[in-house]
Amino acid sequence: MTAAAASLGPGLVPPAGPTRTVPASGAGNEFKARQAAESFEALFLTQVLETMNTGLSGDNPFSGGSGERIYQSLMNQEIAAAISRSGGIGVADVVFREIMRQQEMLS
Repeated sequence: MTAAAASLGPGLVPPAGPTRTVPASGAGNEFKARQAAESFEALFLTQVLETMNTGLSGDNPFSGGSGERIYQSLMNQEIAAAISRSGGIGVADVVFREIMRQQEMLS
């Protein structure tokens, strides 16, 4: 596990691959704020997907059995990270703007 992944806490996967770009001014803080916002969105989407999957019954002849139950949460995390990396559902943008607004108020 990388230091970045460990710092996010359990259940969070840092976005891999290309992410949304940030302006050059104050790029360090903006980049960190964007990463935090995208990680939050990925966590939110993971929770949504897990809630959505709780109603699915795995008690049929074509289910994956115990292996499916074990790896379903990992699959939810990866799907959520992919959604967040590809533009997400808008939560990251709202969180990013709020983080930047709070930083401006503290400056």
